[in-house]
Amino acid sequence: MVYETMDELSERFIECGAARFPGSSQVQTQTGWTSTAFLTASFPEGKGENPSDGLVYFKTAHHTEFAPEWPVATDWPLVIRSLRSSLGMTQASFAAAAEIGTATVERWETGRSVPFGGDALQLLSLAAPLVDEPVQRGQLLNVAAAAVLPRITRPTATYKGTEIVNWLRSGKHDHRSLGDALLHTLREARILVPVEETGNELVDDEYFPLAGNLRGAAEEPAWLPEFIRLGSRLETSDRQVIVHLMRRLGRDR
Repeated sequence: MVYETMDELSERFIECGAARFPGSSQVQTQTGWTSTAFLTASFPEGKGENPSDGLVYFKTAHHTEFAPEWPVATDWPLVIRSLRSSLGMTQASFAAAAEIGTATVERWETGRSVPFGGDALQLLSLAAPLVDEPVQRGQLLNVAAAAVLPRITRPTATYKGTEIVNWLRSGKHDHRSLGDALLHTLREARILVPVEETGNELVDDEYFPLAGNLRGAAEEPAWLPEFIRLGSRLETSDRQVIVHLMRRLGRDR
């Protein structure tokens, strides 16, 4: 199917009950949200003359505009149900395509069990061959996010793009090809903000989880939301100054 406008993609997103990135229950309840479509080499181009090949569409909320739980937790029933729905499959047809039992899919979607014990990469290996259009690709990135977000926890830390992308590989499951698209969506959602941009590939940049690292206090200070909002909009050089200052202050405590 060919989608020509953002409105058509938005309608498709709503019709299939897709989940906002990164598939957390908290982000689904936010009233402020943004929608994005982008072309990426993370997905294969080649299925004829379909101009949507390589196009990704997703909706999210800026994580610097509300108080996100940290680390960001995956709502597995939501992610599985939304991915399956975007594929236009029943539980039985999804199970058959993924070569698993229907009862297994039912347990995942009701929260009675977590897919492969939380091994998102194994689920990616099953689901990736099934996606073939922009909304489906966006839903697959919710699964990819589940593989990396549990690792983005270190206070006052920065993360290399290469480090994040390498988390998409374990054993025989190698989904590093999704790295560029995942970094793009993490940036758009403001889960990560670039500290140092090379101007080349996203994977070469360095990132800081601004929203998460400032959420340590039991009671959130009144100045914190404004600090986060302004910090996310700073130039790269200014963010670097803030990050280095926070590290210094943290060591002096």
